[in-house]
Amino acid sequence: MQNPYWQYQEQRVQHASAGERVILLYDGAIRFLHGARAAMEEENAPGQRYYLDRAQSVLLALLSSLNLQQGGELAICLLRVYEYCYNRLCDAVSCDDLSAVVEVCGLLTDLRGAWADAAAQLAAPAVAEPEAAPLALTA
Repeated sequence: MQNPYWQYQEQRVQHASAGERVILLYDGAIRFLHGARAAMEEENAPGQRYYLDRAQSVLLALLSSLNLQQGGELAICLLRVYEYCYNRLCDAVSCDDLSAVVEVCGLLTDLRGAWADAAAQLAAPAVAEPEAAPLALTA
């Protein structure tokens, strides 16, 4: 029998829109980076490696989800940011660089906020402009 929590998570991902899936990826990466930071501060090398590997895997998923033909300049900019974040996490792994983890976590938190705002705007029903009231003619 599968764990009910994982069943819930699986359903959540399957029924999420594309924008919501990206937000879930950001949430995962941020959660893993918090774990990596805690492990680094506790000098827990296996935990540090585990969480950094997971965060890098999420960044690779974000990279592979980009459609550079349809996404245009925005997709290219995101590609550059994701590559930069991935490389900074490589620095964190090879040099025990806590500042790299903090920096990437901040960048992904900002991007997550932007995606959440965009998803909320797409999900909100369009507000119709009220029609102007006819002008009354007075004599």
